[in-house]
Amino acid sequence: MTYPSGFSMPGAFHNDITVTTASQPLIFRPPVSSPSPSGSAFLDNTPKRKRVRGGTPAAADDAPASASLFGAAALPQHTPVKAYALAGTLDTPGNADSEGLSAPAPTTTTPPAQENAQHDGRTPTPLTAPVHEGYLGATSYKHAMDEARSNIPLSSSADNISTGAMTAEVKASQSPIMYNARTYEAAMRVLRAIPPKALAYDFSNANVNPNDAWCRLATLQLHDSFWDTFGKYLEGHRSAESLVQLATKISENSAKPLREDCFDPKEWFQSFSGGNMRWEGLGLLFVHWSFGITEFRRDPASLSRKGQDYADYVVKYRDCSWDIVEITRSTASANTLMLSLVYSQECLESIVSGDESMQNSRLHGETMSMVTYLGFHAIKGQVHDRGVCTQIKRRLFGKIFHGDKVLSMYAGRPPMLSRRFVSTPLPLDIPDEVLMGVIPWENGIVDAQGWNTLGKIYPSTLLRARAYMGYMRDSILDFNLQVGGDVARNDLLNLRTQQEEVVAKFPEFLVFKLEDVEDRAISGPTLYSKLLIELERLQNNFLIERLLCAAESTKPSLGLLQVSIRLLSTTLIFWTHKDRMISKYNLEWIVMGYAAPAAGVLCSDLLRPRGESAALASGTSRSEVVQMLCLLCGFLDWIKPLAPNRDLNTSVRRVIQRVLDETLNSSASAQQPVVETMDWGAEMEINMNDFGFDLLGTFDWMLPEAFQVPR
Repeated sequence: MTYPSGFSMPGAFHNDITVTTASQPLIFRPPVSSPSPSGSAFLDNTPKRKRVRGGTPAAADDAPASASLFGAAALPQHTPVKAYALAGTLDTPGNADSEGLSAPAPTTTTPPAQENAQHDGRTPTPLTAPVHEGYLGATSYKHAMDEARSNIPLSSSADNISTGAMTAEVKASQSPIMYNARTYEAAMRVLRAIPPKALAYDFSNANVNPNDAWCRLATLQLHDSFWDTFGKYLEGHRSAESLVQLATKISENSAKPLREDCFDPKEWFQSFSGGNMRWEGLGLLFVHWSFGITEFRRDPASLSRKGQDYADYVVKYRDCSWDIVEITRSTASANTLMLSLVYSQECLESIVSGDESMQNSRLHGETMSMVTYLGFHAIKGQVHDRGVCTQIKRRLFGKIFHGDKVLSMYAGRPPMLSRRFVSTPLPLDIPDEVLMGVIPWENGIVDAQGWNTLGKIYPSTLLRARAYMGYMRDSILDFNLQVGGDVARNDLLNLRTQQEEVVAKFPEFLVFKLEDVEDRAISGPTLYSKLLIELERLQNNFLIERLLCAAESTKPSLGLLQVSIRLLSTTLIFWTHKDRMISKYNLEWIVMGYAAPAAGVLCSDLLRPRGESAALASGTSRSEVVQMLCLLCGFLDWIKPLAPNRDLNTSVRRVIQRVLDETLNSSASAQQPVVETMDWGAEMEINMNDFGFDLLGTFDWMLPEAFQVPR
């Protein structure tokens, strides 16, 4: 059997497995056939204690435990661990899984290294990650020292001044990888959970979402290179021998600093693919598979021998990618791949746990911290710098910055990064094939502003347009979330003018037209992108109109009604023309983020006396509004999100249905507002408490105490 260059497989698992790195050999020493006194069968590379008369332990001359990649000596004394019995293979009763889709049952034990440390009073070495110097800005000590160093004559600065800084290679050689029992177990669990090759490609092919923050083509090529290089070790029965070797190779690669200065796309891609596969890259594949599973429409029985539905596999692979995040925290310095993994994990967590969950908020905080730590908010360079690393960083930052504003708006919480601290240009609007060097670069492919001149919508096009909307939304949130002080109407009008000027600079091929829906020449991804950009524009207008309305009165204005109708009708296209839509997994977010706030405004208008309703003045009849709200109820019922968002979905649908019932059952000649005669009841109170839009909670307007009608 042939193995990738850089490591070799021994003839028998009961021999030591030695892997040579730049600094020192990393040794896997398999457990002996007889159990240790403590009952642990954990892979141990701890120096064995020699016994002298009287049973007193004596120091051994063996190699230090830190030389083991998965040595247990790094585990703190108080930390319990779970170990797997590895006796040549992993086919113990109840633990075998030829398809690699389930993990064996663990047993709790204490690592031998920990026992020895307790006997002789030694303190276990803590697990440490490689040192990485993050971005240091204008107020940091480094900035001041650099200014001083720049004034030193070249002769003295070159020969006599030492900064004391180490190169990345020196740091790596002085910081060998050190795993504890917990990370070893996570690594084995992740490798066993990799789906079979055929199923992995089914999941990958099902993931057609164009709204990618990284580079979809790079992910697909990474997927191919992974199976081309390591597929032979994962097909059929997965022995402990092959999994340990695979974990060793990936860990070696992850300990090396990632190239972040590549201009050539092939050189960049080779640095983390194929035989250079890293844990961060494998984590991206797990997230990629998870998003594909949400689109998977095959028989659920094909996913599991136990008949589990797709949601179980989304959760399972979410856990695997989370394990990889934990592993990379201990083995790799912060880099672009890790940032992409953490952000992708945040997006996946929002589907599984909900946008309002603590898990999602924690991941979002980690994402934003890593963005500023890496200095992605202050990337220098020319606007038309087409280096692959530069463009990947700009893509990631643009997507994450916009996502920060989406979460801030959704929850009514302050954003974690303001536009005032950002100097990074937006990425160029080029297709992934050009970015990855599959298609050669041609002069004139982008205009002076960075938009493509081919008249096509690529993932980078959608990302750029939404990033522009994110910068505008950051300005709007300054007014929405400020504490105290009156908002001047002129400031809001200026903000609306700025919004219109930004959109006016968009290329013509980005503008959504109603006839695009029926134009079969427009592909599904293109229609999806046009609709999403239009929703972003309308949502910014919606926020501005709400601010203008709040500055004057609580009654919905004509402008607010008009933009609400447009916002709701545009969102409903995803439902009425779902045969042309893609990425159905995020329709839940689309309907709750865009349609629900607009529906709240329209519901409040329906509950007003007919003579005071603004719907007629907007050019839309009340019956049209009722029909759109009925369609929205059907949309909400069809989505069927995962459990965390299901309650919110149901609450919004029940509120709309209650308003429709009261509106349609009330007398046509009634002049008293329906809201004053409705019995909202305790159920409404509970539902409204569950509806967590602090900023966009427009359904609060329907409650009697918030609804004031001029007499």
